[in-house]
Amino acid sequence: SKIINCYDNGILDSNKFQKLVRENDSSVDDDSLNKGLDFIKRCESLEEQFPQFKDSFENLYKLASLIGIYSLSEEYNNQVMWAMYADNNKGFCIEYDIEKYFKENPSMIKNLRIVEYTDKRNNEPIKILLEYLYSSIFKTLGLSTKEYDIKEVLTQIVCYKNTDWSFQKEWRFIGNPKQKGVYIPIKAVYLGKRIDAELRNTILAIAKENGFSIFQQEINSETTDFEYRKVL
Repeated sequence: SKIINCYDNGILDSNKFQKLVRENDSSVDDDSLNKGLDFIKRCESLEEQFPQFKDSFENLYKLASLIGIYSLSEEYNNQVMWAMYADNNKGFCIEYDIEKYFKENPSMIKNLRIVEYTDKRNNEPIKILLEYLYSSIFKTLGLSTKEYDIKEVLTQIVCYKNTDWSFQKEWRFIGNPKQKGVYIPIKAVYLGKRIDAELRNTILAIAKENGFSIFQQEINSETTDFEYRKVL
């Protein structure tokens, strides 16, 4: 979207584009940047001859729709996450048998990525997208260029978060958008201390049928932490 905002009625605003590139890639010298701008200006007149050129920009704008994310965590006893993601302890937490899943589906390991937490502004995503755009343009014009796996590029970008969220200890499964999830064996379910009785009974019935454990969240009498009593 930042690249597209450099355009006004289909014409590149050179000043905006120069500023964007310099903010996100300090390695570009003035001579290279001016040559790049001249190249893009020339390409603007080629749209009718190369309709794929316009598609490169439109595809760049639609990149977010190319992947789906399923978020997981190493934690099951974090009070902030129970409040945020389990309706203030009215819900439940599922523990998956990841080891068994990967033994049965070894090819899926490549789709699981750990989230990196950092305080520094990560300018790499813009740089990566600029390089992808250059690659698309060069390929359209029949010029040799580095090949990009755009799904891998996007995977890198979505696995960074600010350190304020480090308590989540998050991992992410990366897949296709709206892709039906692959069944991961359930190892245990942890019930929130305020869970509805009907929901609790439903989960217990499913657990008995499928053979996984159930733990009930309770207040610890000696500390401010939760404790978990096995009920199945």
